[in-house]
Amino acid sequence: METEEKPESYQSQVKKFFKRNYFLHSMEGGVYMTGIAFIDPNTILPRMVQYFNGPDWLISLIPTMMYFGFGVPPLFTAHKVEQMGRVKSYLLGYSFFQRLPFLIAALGLFFFASGYVQLVLALIVLAPLFSGLAGGFCVTPWQELVAKTIPENRRSSLFAIRFIIFAISGILAGGIISTLLKEFPGATGFGFLHLIASSLIFMSFLILTLIREFEQPPRSKAASPQLKANLKKMMLLVGQDRQLSNYLLTISTLNGIFIMSPFLAIDALKNLNQPDSFIGILVTVQMVGAIVGNIFSGYLGDKFGGKSVMLFNRWLFIILCVWASLGKSELAIMVIFFLFGAAFYGNQVGTATLNLEISPYERRSTYLAVISFFNSISIPIFSVISILVWNLSQNFAILLWITIISLIISIVFLFKIREPRHSTTPLSGQYHFKFRLFFLRNLFRALRFNR
Repeated sequence: METEEKPESYQSQVKKFFKRNYFLHSMEGGVYMTGIAFIDPNTILPRMVQYFNGPDWLISLIPTMMYFGFGVPPLFTAHKVEQMGRVKSYLLGYSFFQRLPFLIAALGLFFFASGYVQLVLALIVLAPLFSGLAGGFCVTPWQELVAKTIPENRRSSLFAIRFIIFAISGILAGGIISTLLKEFPGATGFGFLHLIASSLIFMSFLILTLIREFEQPPRSKAASPQLKANLKKMMLLVGQDRQLSNYLLTISTLNGIFIMSPFLAIDALKNLNQPDSFIGILVTVQMVGAIVGNIFSGYLGDKFGGKSVMLFNRWLFIILCVWASLGKSELAIMVIFFLFGAAFYGNQVGTATLNLEISPYERRSTYLAVISFFNSISIPIFSVISILVWNLSQNFAILLWITIISLIISIVFLFKIREPRHSTTPLSGQYHFKFRLFFLRNLFRALRFNR
């Protein structure tokens, strides 16, 4: 939450470039995530690893692989980011390398799949890992850029539009995925998916360069100019700020969804006795769910704050897990993937919103680094649980019920968090126009541009 008084020149620049930046932020995220949809970590990448005879423990890690790298780099860069008046140049440098590994994996699938299976498997697995490591240097400056250019009571709708653009494009992606995997089964088809993904995420990089940034208002001496001092302050924050500690616990235990998600598509294909191309249909249904979930989450978050969005989607996750443990028909599985899309991407709207609102301006990058670190270290814990339980039982229902327990714990800690949203803030009080007209107008502009 931003409590400092901003200079008038800063206010005027935010107002002047608000619509432009809102639109570009929306498009950049939508195009980037559309690219990732072609190699979706929850559905497509696990099947790729299985195709190349990757072990079950590796399949369990795939949906979380990209997150591993995000946790550590922000700890060592937060103090620098807090001293920067402008963060865009720093962000662009690392963003390029964040996108490069998927292009390398595409080339490996095209040229080495026939004779170097283990090399190709390594490229597929390491691409999200190395992308996440580079992304770890990007995530805090990107969050700062969003916070600088978008008022807090319009951030939820911004994140929602990003996901809606991605979801609508993802529906088209589902058809393309099915067609490619039918026409080019195996490594060649997977290579085309990586190539399309690389093209789109580099297109998002070009859009990112067009965002207008302005000089960051000066912070007080609360920001630590030295790495060692800032690391010590981070350790103290976790124990002293009860609001932050509860938030770390709720986002960490939410990652229990990664206990069941690696095997969700694999279990569906097994129950329905369908070929790999059916994954495209599942992705399409998942994207439809994401559209519906994000329209609701964007409105809910702008009006009431990120906590309400997170609470709603945690309950939605519980419903889909219960349903997945019981329903094995094609219709039931379609509904499960619809709910998964709505809950997974809707929750990201709430998390992205509350990440910024719960972090005070003076030490925003430090708070965001702590949040990113605790979020990332919880992911391998649940991945290990997934691996151990699956190897011992080969029972998907057990994974689902362990996930439900983790989600209930997450809800308990979420209830302890105070909603940090102010009725007015230096960057939101002047933007009280009708939400629905604003939200739909910008969504239609983004979709028209995307076509």
